[in-house]
Amino acid sequence: MRTKIIIVISVLFILLLGVVFYLTTSKNNPRNSEPAHVSQYFHEAEYINASIDKLEDIDGLDLREVFGGVVSHHISAAIPFLAEFYSKLKKSRDVDTFVVLAPDHFGKAENSISISKAEFITPFGKLMPDLETIEKLEKSGLVKQDESPFNDHSIDSQMLFISRLFPNSKVVPIMFRFNASSRLAEELGELLASVVGPNTFIVASVDFSHYLNEGQARPLDIQSASILDLRNPELASLTESDSPQSLIALITAANKLGADSNISLGVFNSAELTNIGDYTTGYVIQFLGLKK
Repeated sequence: MRTKIIIVISVLFILLLGVVFYLTTSKNNPRNSEPAHVSQYFHEAEYINASIDKLEDIDGLDLREVFGGVVSHHISAAIPFLAEFYSKLKKSRDVDTFVVLAPDHFGKAENSISISKAEFITPFGKLMPDLETIEKLEKSGLVKQDESPFNDHSIDSQMLFISRLFPNSKVVPIMFRFNASSRLAEELGELLASVVGPNTFIVASVDFSHYLNEGQARPLDIQSASILDLRNPELASLTESDSPQSLIALITAANKLGADSNISLGVFNSAELTNIGDYTTGYVIQFLGLKK
């Protein structure tokens, strides 16, 4: 009987040690306490791979430095355009950290600007947060951590291609509520320029005209592209887009980093890929950087 009591006490003691160890390591490693965001697009992995494989011989960008870019998040229609955007970037430069600026489509966040510290799991692997950069941004008070909006396709779409083509990079995911002010977006852009490292790339995950027929949409998207060509953050709110705040922050940061040129990959419409011409989404795809 005494032997059984000793065994039970020993087992309980070992379990107690395990609980203490778990709580201690969780406290010392903040990533353990954050939920992982799992992609909703595992079923698109084959299409993504095929789209990227077709671009094996694609040319890089004719820029001395590339600071950021604008690309669609319209999955799955825009997968070929996302593949071209990230493949060109891959041929042009190394990236250690991606800052992803995107809209909170579903209004889940309580803050004007939210940031994530979680891991992102995609069909191509796991992306880790750049906690050093995230903590610098948090200290400013401009952004607050809130994981609730980060399963949005505006973020998920970019994580798919980043993890596929830049698997060792880290991410700084940032989302804007629809009513975040232009001034806040501009302040964030200025802050980003001051904290990002030399191997950081800033992505504005933005779609343009929505729910129009192709004939109505194209003039609006061409106009939006012309506005972006001016690289004036004060004008970005005039674009027909779902996140002018993301555009303002990107342009502000790129200008502060020294951008003097835009390279356009084109102005496109979802009808080109879906053959549905009466309920479309517009895409404006550009890079911002320094001329050679």
